[in-house]
Amino acid sequence: MISITGSIHRSFVFPADRPTAFDYYSDWRRTLGYLTHISFHPQSNNQHYRMLYSTTELGIYQVKVYCYVVTNLDRDSWTIYIQPLEEMTAPVRNAGLYSMKSNGFYSSQSIFHELGEQTKIEYRLNLSADLPAPYALRFMPKPILQNIAQNIAQRRIEEIVEKFIQQSIAAFLRQSKP
Repeated sequence: MISITGSIHRSFVFPADRPTAFDYYSDWRRTLGYLTHISFHPQSNNQHYRMLYSTTELGIYQVKVYCYVVTNLDRDSWTIYIQPLEEMTAPVRNAGLYSMKSNGFYSSQSIFHELGEQTKIEYRLNLSADLPAPYALRFMPKPILQNIAQNIAQRRIEEIVEKFIQQSIAAFLRQSKP
């Protein structure tokens, strides 16, 4: 088993006042699309999603992590949450020659702070999973494999957040042009 955990906390400045920024990021259909390698699929209601983290690593290894989450907007505290759902459907866990799939846990939190005509957003994202090792990697010593997988997972989470920030701000600026 390969245990991965990716976690990041970033603050960034959004080019609009707090109510505008909060409303912009509250549109799930729009903003969830800015998360690269991550897709969200609505479930039983508009707040429950099946999330899929999917990537190809080292040019050959297919990684898929399925997470079940609930979204929540708290306008009183100016916070947007995506939290793991306790109840999940049947567990997914399998490996192939160059592939691995498993259930995992995903959470994020965005806190919006007034900053004059702009908004400071504190953004946190966490993803964790226990993945079965692909058959092609089972000969590697577990500590080395674990270290490589953890480094890749952390780098990928950092990439996801950086692109999310860049793409969401760029899209807002495009739509705001007269």
